Amino acid sequence: MAYTPRFFRKMALLNKLEATYGTDATPLPADRIIMSNVTFRPLVAQRLSRDLLLPYFGNQGVVLAGIYATIEGDIEIAGSGEPGTPPLWGSVARMAGLTETITADTDVVYQRSTGMPESASSYFVADGVRHVLLGARANLALNWQAVAMPRMRATIMGLLGAITDQPNPLVSTTGWLAPVPVSKANTTLTLHGWSAVGQSLSVDLGNKVTPRFLIGDEAVHITDQSATGTAVVEAVSLATINWFERAKARTRDGLAFKHGVVDGNIVEVGADLVEIGEPTPGESDGFLNYSLGLDIIANNGLDLKITVR
Repeated sequence: MAYTPRFFRKMALLNKLEATYGTDATPLPADRIIMSNVTFRPLVAQRLSRDLLLPYFGNQGVVLAGIYATIEGDIEIAGSGEPGTPPLWGSVARMAGLTETITADTDVVYQRSTGMPESASSYFVADGVRHVLLGARANLALNWQAVAMPRMRATIMGLLGAITDQPNPLVSTTGWLAPVPVSKANTTLTLHGWSAVGQSLSVDLGNKVTPRFLIGDEAVHITDQSATGTAVVEAVSLATINWFERAKARTRDGLAFKHGVVDGNIVEVGADLVEIGEPTPGESDGFLNYSLGLDIIANNGLDLKITVR
């Protein structure tokens, strides 16, 4: 057979929520997730050695057990184009343990699920070879950086299904809105009541995604959740806001972030109870700033709220 090379940039991810855990939901090209900066580990396993005592040295080989796969990639943060219509990245939010509440013609709200998180079947196609992940769950880390496109880092883990030669799916970017850059015109940040002048905001759901292989059951679970973040803000006088006192006192106050100004392409992040970490001085273009760690406190299991309008 003639040598036919495969190309790294010809990748596609199809993702569909499962009705029954671990049962292939057979995602189609309409279920595409558009990513960048992708890292794919198609075969992750524990290497079990027999460690036999023999009258000679040498490698005895290993047995692979507890096999799964992971996908990491950046997804642009934007709306669906219509208020009350979920964005196409909604399935990833739901497999990351968030519920999806739709208010027609108004908004879609994502919050922590206090029950068992949903799972998805993910097909990762690397230029003609399809890798199936079943029972997949995820973590999300969202980032808004000044003079840059907002993106969320998705880390997906699933049980390994079939790996087969398959044609590349006909994936389209239709329905994936271009995000607007982070700027004064498009973005506002209020932290502990201060309308901040800031450089960036990042928020991590803090899901601990764990593969578990037992007699009679194999699954990927979210076994812990602890939301954190970082805000980099311009340094102002203590009379304006005293981050040091707030950090020492473990003061809890709110976070309100809004990105976008056009209906259908607005994404907001809110939290009622945020503690400020130890301020770390830095500089940007010669101006003093503070990097503030954010501990986002859960209240009856709920912490962050992501609203898409």
